[in-house]
Amino acid sequence: MTRRVALSLLFVALVFTALSVYGTAQSARRPATPLQTATRALVEGRFDEVDAQADKLDARDPNVAALKARAAIARGRYQDADSLLRPIVARAPTSEAALELGLLMRMLGRPEAVPMLERVAGLAETSVDPHEMARGARALRALGRFEEANAGYREAAAEAPGDAAIQTEWGDLFLEKFQYGDALKSYQIALQIDPRWTPALIGSARTLSDDNPPQAIAIARRALDINPSSVEAHL
Repeated sequence: MTRRVALSLLFVALVFTALSVYGTAQSARRPATPLQTATRALVEGRFDEVDAQADKLDARDPNVAALKARAAIARGRYQDADSLLRPIVARAPTSEAALELGLLMRMLGRPEAVPMLERVAGLAETSVDPHEMARGARALRALGRFEEANAGYREAAAEAPGDAAIQTEWGDLFLEKFQYGDALKSYQIALQIDPRWTPALIGSARTLSDDNPPQAIAIARRALDINPSSVEAHL
């Protein structure tokens, strides 16, 4: 048995073990903040709920604007996202809103994406906040600077070991570079932290799709149970 196949079998076993005890773990957690509730709604595809939760928060907060923009982008409302983000990015050029606008511009093939992302990328080296480090690493990944992005995620994960989003993004970086073992490890850690974190489920399914299609399909179906609107999981 190859190391990658063995790792995939261990990973899947851990995923479904974690899912089976999810309810017990949830009961011990602290109540979620409104921002956390909105983030949960986003990753689970409940986009109208994202807007409803975000409307209770400060619309000038770059993190709130980024969440609303991501929900708009997921529904193909690119101009709405652009209009929402630009005023905030003008005063907060390295914020979460700035990252989202840079990624949107990159997806649309706009040259302005590069300077936007470069400004955010600097956080990977200059910030001591793990979420800002991860934000910088995501911008570096979008710019194709793998080694620097990897270093940024390593630092962010070390500072915030219980953050499923950081671990998942790190896994996405490895998957993009075909480093499947490292990708699975990151997704495994993310799902141990939060078994319902659908981006990690989708990432793990993509990682396993060549070596073990039945297991990949099973994990993708689990992601669809949580987020039926996920295009990636359907694919």
